[in-house]
Amino acid sequence: PRSTLFPYTTLFRSMAATGLFRRRALASIAIAGGWSLLIAVVQLAPTTELMQNSVAKYRSEWLGGGGGIPVGALASLVIPNYWSVFDPAHFHGPVDLTFLYLYSSLLGLALALAAIFWKPNRWVVSFSILTAVVTLTMLGENTPLWRALFPMLPVNVRVGIHPEYLFCAFSLGLAILGGLGAARFLKPRWQIAAGILITCDLIFVSSGRPMN
Repeated sequence: PRSTLFPYTTLFRSMAATGLFRRRALASIAIAGGWSLLIAVVQLAPTTELMQNSVAKYRSEWLGGGGGIPVGALASLVIPNYWSVFDPAHFHGPVDLTFLYLYSSLLGLALALAAIFWKPNRWVVSFSILTAVVTLTMLGENTPLWRALFPMLPVNVRVGIHPEYLFCAFSLGLAILGGLGAARFLKPRWQIAAGILITCDLIFVSSGRPMN
């Protein structure tokens, strides 16, 4: 639950910083956030109790730096088979092959980067901040900031953190930025064509692979 809520709170803060939210809207978000925490308690409370009464409470002793996706995994955004994840016999990655595959299509990546670097508007800035924060968190112990802050967290918090799974939020942020890029640089009919091309690219490259 903590890892799930983190990207959304970061998004709200970044949007507020860029003037996208007024005080009334922020108040509504705060109320909604409070309710979401109450809903999460239904899962969090029994999970915490179970953890305290199982071997899971010793997890912090062998976590080391807390885990995370290697920085080299970002190479798969451009070269999907960089770590030979398509052929387990020749796989040479440092962690589970699922976490070394971040490919999101070359066109989608290009549209996202174009939106970020070419006169970004407030929405692009907000989602760029969100994606950047999620990326750093996803990398976990492979960043100096994480290695400095992680040992300071309470044991009960460290046990429940899995930075690797934030690659889902990373993919979401990248997809939104790609959509914002398409909306800005492509005419409607070309947006549809781009969507079809990206879909075909992902199906052709990703389907039937070991990590899927």
